[in-house]
Amino acid sequence: MLSLSLSLSRQLAGRRSAR
Repeated sequence: MLSLSLSLSRQLAGRRSAR
């Protein structure tokens, strides 16, 4: 499912940015 892939990618990017 694309939705899942997008969600994961966004969460990963957010975590990297937050750090």
